Formats: sequence, C-alpha cells, structure tokens
Amino acid sequence: MRTYLSLYFVFNSILNIAIAQHIALKNYLEQLKNDPDLKYAGISFYATYPKEKKTIAELNPYLNLSPASTLKVITTATAWSVLGGDYQFETKIEYDGEIKNNILEGNIYIVGTGDPSLGSDRISGNLTAEKLIEKAANAIKDIGIQKVNGAIVTDETYFEDDIIPRNWIWEDIGNYYGSPAYGLNIIENTYTLTFKTEKQGQKAELLDCKPKIPNLEFVNEMKVGSPNSGDQGFIFGAPYTYVRYLQGTLPENKGIYEIKGSIPDPPLFAAQMLHQYLVTTGISITQKPTTSRTTPIKSNNRTLIYRHLSPKLKYLILHTHLKSINLYAEALLKTIGKKKLGVGSTEAGCKAITQHWQSKGIDMKGVFINDGSGLSRSSAICAKKFVEILQVIYAEPWFKDFYESMSISGKQGYEMNMGPGTFLDGNVHLKGGYILRVCTYVGFMNDKNGNLICFAMLCNNYTCSITQMRKKWVDTMLHLAQP
Repeated sequence: MRTYLSLYFVFNSILNIAIAQHIALKNYLEQLKNDPDLKYAGISFYATYPKEKKTIAELNPYLNLSPASTLKVITTATAWSVLGGDYQFETKIEYDGEIKNNILEGNIYIVGTGDPSLGSDRISGNLTAEKLIEKAANAIKDIGIQKVNGAIVTDETYFEDDIIPRNWIWEDIGNYYGSPAYGLNIIENTYTLTFKTEKQGQKAELLDCKPKIPNLEFVNEMKVGSPNSGDQGFIFGAPYTYVRYLQGTLPENKGIYEIKGSIPDPPLFAAQMLHQYLVTTGISITQKPTTSRTTPIKSNNRTLIYRHLSPKLKYLILHTHLKSINLYAEALLKTIGKKKLGVGSTEAGCKAITQHWQSKGIDMKGVFINDGSGLSRSSAICAKKFVEILQVIYAEPWFKDFYESMSISGKQGYEMNMGPGTFLDGNVHLKGGYILRVCTYVGFMNDKNGNLICFAMLCNNYTCSITQMRKKWVDTMLHLAQP
C-alpha cells in the first residue's frame, strides 16, 4: 500500500511541477496579448490535463468567439454519443399502387433519411451514384415492372423543408461548401464547373458543368485574376432556383480550372437520374419526376423494392474531420434533432446538442450553436467551454476511435502540415476552423513528458494574414508541448 501511495505522490508531484513550469507558454500568451496583429482581435485560449482536469494555462478563457469549423467536433461527438459509431443512414426504393401485366399503376419512391454520402465516391466501398441508380433500376426490373403509369417521386420528408441555417450568408450558399442537408442528398449535392483562364482581366470562359443539371442556367461574370491571386470565384444562387451567377476571379494561366457549386434541388436531381436511367433501359414512365416538396405524398401504403445503407457513422465522421465537409456535419446535426426531439431541422439539432452536453454536466449558458458545421458566424463559444466538452469526450468509451478520426499533424487531414519538422509532427490530433478573419484549433496533444493535453485556441478579427495567424497558433502549441 505504501508503494502505491508513494507512486501516486510521485506522479502527482511530477504533474504539478509540469503545470507550474509552463512558464514559457504563459510568457508567450502575454506576448499575444500585446501583439499588434491582434490589437483589434478577440482571442481565447485554454488548456488542461484532462485526466486530472487541471488547468495548464489560459487567456481570456470565457471570451465567446466564432469557432468556425472546430464546431464540427461538438457535432460529431454528439452524433457518436447519440447515434453510435455503427449507425447507418438508410435510403429505400418503394412503390405504391398495383402491378398488373408488368405495368405499375402508381409511383416509384426514393425515400431518404438524410444520408450525406449517398452516391459519393469519397468513401471506399460506397456505391457511386451510377452504381446506385443501376442497382435500384435492376431491383425495379426484378419485380416485373416494365412500365410506370405514374412518376419517380422523392420522399425527403425525414428532414424539414426549411433546409438552410437562417444565418448562413449569401456568399456561401451557392458554393459546394454552402450546400444544406436535405432529407435526400445525392453526390454530396455538388456539381463541378470547368473554366479556361488565359489572360488577366479577361472573362474566364465557362467550358462545362458536370454532372449536367436539367434547366440549370449560368450568368457568367467570372474574370481572370493575377497568376497568384488564388481562387476568388463565387457562385451565387439559392436552393430551388435555377439561375446561378458566377462572379469574382480565378487565377491566370492555370489551364483548366475547376470550382464547385451546390445543386439547386438534390432530391429532384436524384429523381431525374433514376427516371432517365429507367427510360434509357426500356421502362416507360408516363409522368415527370418530382419531389414530395412540390407534389405532396398522399399514400404511405408502400412496398419496399430496394434498400441501401450508408457507410457506418464512424467513417462519415472520419471524413467530416479530415476534409471538413459542411454537408456531413449539417446532416448529422439534423439527424441528432430527429433522434432526440423527433424533428429533422437545424433548430431541433442545435437544441438537442445543447441539451446533450447539459446532460453531461456542462453549463451551456453562453454557448450559441446555430448550425452543425461552423459556417454560421453567429455560433459562438469560449475556449474554456470547448475544453470542458473535450474532457467529457476524453472519458467516453469511444474516445480512442474519435481521437484517431481527427486530423493528425504530419500525417492526415487539413492540418497535416502543422509544424513540419517539429515535435508537433504526428503528436497533435486536432480540428481547425477558418472563415474570414477567423482561425481556430481544438484537440488533443501530448507534451514532451507524454502527458495528454486538451486545448482550444480561438482568434477572430486579426489583421495579419491567415498564414501568419496559423504560425502564431503553431508557436502556441510548441510552447504548450514543453512542460
């Protein structure tokens, strides 16, 4: 017993010394307070040893700031806790009416539950849209249907029709990263535009749109910028509308240059895809494809034809973290709302997430969650609250899998280039967040004594470049690693 007590006191002494010795980190945080690049900025930092819940250092720990994409960590952790890592989204093909003499007197339905990966080739083993449509069509043929006296109808009612978080900005929603989550998504709700960018100041020539979206029109006002100007091109347009305005600049002399936009009505496009495939393979359909939004569904007496399951939630979360996919986070948010409150909406999801962490003992007063991805600038959280949530995640039985799904400096994800050639390589599991004048990081790292640390660092409205701001946070992490 004395031996165990001695080891306990030795360990505690080492840890307390480590906490006390973060002098260089504390000095560096003082420098940040006086950094001219941060004179007009809001900055919040907090770090702890999660096992002991002992504070290492802090700077404005209660200052609420926009988290940008680091908010995804709260969404994905809630999803893992509420739904489970093995949860799968289900998409079904059904029909109503009767089949007589190989003629269906009724409709064929594509029934969604919000799967954000449906038809995407991003995840290994997931059926592409083409393979998915082919399988569905074969299943329809296998039950003897050769003609449909009706339509292909999508049932996307699993989520509410009020699909966009209300405080997303106009500049975002026409672009691929601004696609909301529908009750039925397809190919990540994304199309790709191809441009030719030859001479600065001239109009960028629009060459192609893939896939072809029926009735989608483009007003091309895109210009060619300087060679090093980067992608400053934007697509403007709202859901369910079929005119898109292309504005901004694309870099000169990049040959073929691509940008991505959000499909105006993904459920309708899914219906059009299945309709077209069936017609071209010999099945006639008397009515145009439609959706439950525009053609209210009258019959719930339907028969299952085909059932598709998404990859497991743990793999969707992996890609949400590594590629920071807003659509995946928004679909998880609405699914949490559906599971906990019976409503598949942004509002219900935000409420359910707040209630979930309150049930875990976190005081969520002052935490404002307005979407699942962090694209909304009205979401706000302070570093201390973020770390409190990370500490709860650390204690969960699924923590190891969640930890490994995050970006790892030097190895995987958007943050793999954090601190190359330094102690940070392979040693920091984190999520970053970037929107205009916002740079944030949250996650876990080991110090040089092997002690695990939870940290959150948020900065809004800095006046330096994003590269310079990233460097300040990398330096903070390097100081944090040194007891």
